[in-house]
Amino acid sequence: MNFLESIRNGHLREEIETQFGNWGKITFRFRWLIVVIMFTFLGLLFSQLKNLQFDTSMESFFHKSDPTLQRYNEFRRQYGREDSVMVAIKTDEVFDRDFLDKLYRLHKDFEQHVPYLNQVDSLVNARLTLGNDEGLVVKEFLEDWPLSPHEINRLKGLALNNPLYVGNYISADGKITMMQIQNQVYLPNENELDVLNGFEEADTPDTKRQFDENELLGGKENAEIKSAIDNIIKNYQSDDFHIYVASGPYTTSSFMDTTRKSMLKYTGYGIVLTALLLAFIFKRFVMIFLPLSVALLSMLSAMSIMSLMGIRLSFSMQIVPSFLLAVGVGNSVHVFTAFFHALDEGRSKADAIAHALQHSGLAIFMTGVTTAGGLVSFISSNMKPIAEFGSITPVGVLFALFFSLTLLPALIAITPIKIKKPVQENKPAMINRLLMACGDYATDNPLKVVSGWALIIGISLFFAFQIKFSFFVYNQLPPEHPLIQSLRVVDDEMSGAAPLEIIIDTGRVDGVKDPAFLHKVDQVYSMMNTFEYDNHTFNKVISIIDINKELHQALNENRPDFYTIPDDPALIAQELLLFENSGSDDLEKMVDSTFRHARLSFRTPSLDGIRFQPIMNAFMKEFDNIFGNEYQVQVTGLLDLTLNIFKELYYSMAKTYIIAFIIITPLMILLIGDLRTGLVSMIPNLAPIIITLGVMGAFNIHLTTATLLTGSIAMGLVVDDTIHFMHNFQRFFQRTGDVKKSVHLTLQTTGKAITFTTIVLSSAFMIFMLNEVIEWAYFGLVTGLCIMIALLADIMLSPALVALLHRNTLVRTANT
Repeated sequence: MNFLESIRNGHLREEIETQFGNWGKITFRFRWLIVVIMFTFLGLLFSQLKNLQFDTSMESFFHKSDPTLQRYNEFRRQYGREDSVMVAIKTDEVFDRDFLDKLYRLHKDFEQHVPYLNQVDSLVNARLTLGNDEGLVVKEFLEDWPLSPHEINRLKGLALNNPLYVGNYISADGKITMMQIQNQVYLPNENELDVLNGFEEADTPDTKRQFDENELLGGKENAEIKSAIDNIIKNYQSDDFHIYVASGPYTTSSFMDTTRKSMLKYTGYGIVLTALLLAFIFKRFVMIFLPLSVALLSMLSAMSIMSLMGIRLSFSMQIVPSFLLAVGVGNSVHVFTAFFHALDEGRSKADAIAHALQHSGLAIFMTGVTTAGGLVSFISSNMKPIAEFGSITPVGVLFALFFSLTLLPALIAITPIKIKKPVQENKPAMINRLLMACGDYATDNPLKVVSGWALIIGISLFFAFQIKFSFFVYNQLPPEHPLIQSLRVVDDEMSGAAPLEIIIDTGRVDGVKDPAFLHKVDQVYSMMNTFEYDNHTFNKVISIIDINKELHQALNENRPDFYTIPDDPALIAQELLLFENSGSDDLEKMVDSTFRHARLSFRTPSLDGIRFQPIMNAFMKEFDNIFGNEYQVQVTGLLDLTLNIFKELYYSMAKTYIIAFIIITPLMILLIGDLRTGLVSMIPNLAPIIITLGVMGAFNIHLTTATLLTGSIAMGLVVDDTIHFMHNFQRFFQRTGDVKKSVHLTLQTTGKAITFTTIVLSSAFMIFMLNEVIEWAYFGLVTGLCIMIALLADIMLSPALVALLHRNTLVRTANT
């Protein structure tokens, strides 16, 4: 007799179930020892929770080895942070003496009180390059403050006619000005050498720190930056000085706060809701306290392991507590259902515990393994938080499994439990009647049921292919959120909040000083004036040619017709040398120390990744037409990170679903012991996911980094109910040989537990519909919906499928 045949005939299954029953007797006998050992271990493990950290930065989506992140890190090492905090200030007239005086004071407050500061850029210190009788003058725009009304009017004309200022420092209508707060890349290092006088020293190995992500500003520092900015602007905010803050560490910290508060809030909601549901269903205090205790211990254990592994809480991780809470409670419901059934039959507590583990232990073990297997599929994702989700949630599920089979029986054994009949017989009877009716209809009309589900699945597949992918900051928070309003002001009124960086390698030292190269960069500016794709444009670019043109104009009597690039390489080099000697360090932001690499910094309004990718493709095609193969062009910056995250959504969805299917299917076959039945049993597991995807496509619910999790999470969860159904059906079918009777017995015993766990699980996820982060609200909706559809599949589709598989038995039974 081979292994599968042994399982199919029930011999091995019965032996394993007997051993689970024996284990139940052991847990009762050594209950206090188990409790003491477990809580001692948990006390040591939970000491790690204090080290748990948050990370909601865009960089956190990438593994250290990802080429996209490595390019971005190299860019930051060379040029510093490009994700500045943008402070837009709206008024009736920027060039008003009182307004400028207030702006000046705000600028100085930022410089003095914002921690980890590199520099503040605004109209106060914007570069003003002029020529006079003494030569070149490079000064700050409001360097001579306070100014006379005449000087203010003169500066207004200079600002509104300076292409570098409009869109960066001031809106075209002169009613909005913008400040940019650039923070340091690294944490302060007291051993770091001072960088003095010029670029050569700045780029030497002794003073240019090598990149180490452990030295980057993190969540703690970003929170300090946000707090300092908030404390400053509250002293300036007024109707005629309306301040909007967005981007950079400020946005990162805002999302971190939202994630932290959201996780705590919805974990709390989940605990309260689960407690209420357990109280409503079981009417016993022990059924509230013990399942929640086991679930909370599983959740805290997983989060302690997160801390030990150095995994930080991110967007994807905020659902971990609620998810593990639901899984832990689900296991307990199955144990308690069998336990109380045995108690109500008059068995002792020891025998009832043994019966509960003998009846449900194997199924709980297999559901834990299959759920963990489904979640492991996320490890294949190239997006770091999704992969980390796939690393830590299986650990939490296995903790829940372990505690359900060890700690829970021990806690039941030491907890006083009043032996009584259920308070209300009508409610279970009503549920039983409904389950029996579904089972009877499915086994009496299997072809109709399967055909109906096949039709629904077919329609759902059509709509599933209509699903759109999305990665858009505006979808993260409600429209009225201050951060979203600030982003809209920057996007609509200024140059845009999305930074794109392009580095061009000329291939040789001083290649940037070549007039031919500079003229090609100038062609990019001209191309931007005419470029439009899908009603989208690139609004602003900054590069070395802005300095070139300013210098040439200033050194030629400030005449506008000299705002051009010289054609003489020697003259270009001479003018740049004068600029370096003027004391300005602006060249460091535009080129490397050898003048081999040039940086082009673009600003564009925020867009959804699904829209921006074709725009970017069209833009880079124009870019390649200008530079050809002569120069090496490298794209980086936060916008590049966003696009790569968006592209990875496609691959992650396909990979995780396929891997989850590959992992779970053999486990189902192994449990059931029959290849054909095992494969057929995957249909009730896949049907809810396909139908849910169809609902998403039909109602235009986008696939995001949150809703991406639905499929594999749901597959890992809904397979639990299928395992419990098939496991018990096989047991009863081997005893009776009657499909209809076996379905009846299965639904009478396991059906109630499946129904109760579905209520708990779906409610735990649907509570996320209250989340202010929109994509997490959708995640809660579609995951809860998927779990409810799975219940229908298990009480309708599964009985119909087993009826078709054993239709000869049905015929014989009908004839007898």
